[in-house]
Amino acid sequence: LLARSAVPADSVVSGAGGLGLKVHLDREEAVFAVKSLLDRMATGKSRPGPLAFCIFDPEGAREIEVDTGRRYPLTPEIKAALKTLDGVLEVEEI
Repeated sequence: LLARSAVPADSVVSGAGGLGLKVHLDREEAVFAVKSLLDRMATGKSRPGPLAFCIFDPEGAREIEVDTGRRYPLTPEIKAALKTLDGVLEVEEI
């Protein structure tokens, strides 16, 4: 095998198509932290992908899925940063 070039894996992933994310939240107020992070980090360097939320409803003991209907330039770095936010339970690719 002979390699002709090498590129960082993150650049291949971000250019391969829009990364879509579903963000699971334990309370609806966490949406504001997600929005703030996206405003700071989503720069348009990657193809836009869908963003959805699953918000835990403690009264009904179920999750409510909300599709934002918008596409955001999401990257693996944004996915990792979302996982650190208070109120975010899980971030999965869709």
